[in-house]
Amino acid sequence: MKYPEIDPLSTAACLMLLRVASDVLAALDDYLAEHDMSRGRWSVLMLLMRNPQLPQNPCELASKAGVTRATITGLLDGLERDAFIARETVAADRRMLEVRLTETGRKYVEQVMPQYFMLIRKVMGGLSEAEKETLTALLTKLGATAGISQPMQDASDDCGDSGARGSAERQEKQEKHEGHVAYIEEDCTE
Repeated sequence: MKYPEIDPLSTAACLMLLRVASDVLAALDDYLAEHDMSRGRWSVLMLLMRNPQLPQNPCELASKAGVTRATITGLLDGLERDAFIARETVAADRRMLEVRLTETGRKYVEQVMPQYFMLIRKVMGGLSEAEKETLTALLTKLGATAGISQPMQDASDDCGDSGARGSAERQEKQEKHEGHVAYIEEDCTE
């Protein structure tokens, strides 16, 4: 055998996962593009929509979205240009900024979100509820095994104690993931 380290079943499963993920992302990206939106900007809007009255720190948004501070700055610039968000100086520390969803941004998300979730429902429609739960559990396990659950270091450097890495950060990222899932399950299905 030319590559003795190859595991054919692992390779086939990984390639299928990548193909399906690519197709799903393409469908979601196409829908968002119809509304002049990118996936990155949409992620930020979704995070802000979780608590529209509660401003958030750009660094924390970067960490939650899994992007660098440089990337979040570009995403926020575009969202601010479209009047979907506002950046405001924190009164207690004028060096700090907070980001909040504007009324225009809230209305936009409320307009686009129903069809977005209908598309997700359609994509996942071939699976039973039990299969969806199994898939979620397997992907969570795969993410932990692959180290995907590791937070992006650049995104969290200035958001608190930068020395607190490792299991505490993995737990925090898992809680954020669970928070996004809870948002979809509780707030968006009412």
